[in-house]
Amino acid sequence: RTVSCSDLTALAARDAVFLSGGPNYSIPLGRRDGITFATRNVTLANLPPPTANTTTIL
Repeated sequence: RTVSCSDLTALAARDAVFLSGGPNYSIPLGRRDGITFATRNVTLANLPPPTANTTTIL
């Protein structure tokens, strides 16, 4: 299960737009260089929580 850095960038940009009063919209996630794509749930399940410490992240 891989979360690409472009997924993270896209999600952060989308959330920043929404939090600044813009629209909320869905974003297709997953790597485009393979034959399988990550779903939103898989992508979010593989992100560390904002409260994670360095040991947890590494």
